[in-house]
Amino acid sequence: MARACLTESDRTGHPSPQLWETHTTIRNALNHATTGNGDIYDARARASHFAVTAATYIATAAGNRSVTRGEPTKRMVRAFSMVCTTTPQIKSRIMTTRHP
Repeated sequence: MARACLTESDRTGHPSPQLWETHTTIRNALNHATTGNGDIYDARARASHFAVTAATYIATAAGNRSVTRGEPTKRMVRAFSMVCTTTPQIKSRIMTTRHP
């Protein structure tokens, strides 16, 4: 989901190299955790939290379009909200993480 949001931001002329760098870091952590060398639930919780950041970024960049029916940005934000917390372990980590 985060990659789709960042790709859309690039397409619409609002690229964010910093968010792409964070995406790579989180993707690497997920890959590492799937081999048993990390906490998969923590990695997935971080990825879910980042997807919110990426969705917020593209929604902000898109402005009014982000609430227009049929717009990719609207679908991304809505789709993310439906899949964010897929397991109790991920939900627990998201809920207990301190956010600024």
